[in-house]
Amino acid sequence: EHLVRLTWFVTDLRAYRESQGAIGAAYRRVIGKRFPSMSVIGVSQLVEPEALVEIEATAVLPPPLARSP
Repeated sequence: EHLVRLTWFVTDLRAYRESQGAIGAAYRRVIGKRFPSMSVIGVSQLVEPEALVEIEATAVLPPPLARSP
């Protein structure tokens, strides 16, 4: 609920586009109907050789509740 930004790095933009329905369904199962700012960036490879996608997330947590003395 605190996500404000997602950046997806994918190694195959065509496969990503062709799988958007399945990706969207999985996204909604895990995250729900929250849609922070998102970017998808095509890259030639990721650090892990078998990796197809890497997701960077930024969340902003609310300040802790004020404590009574």
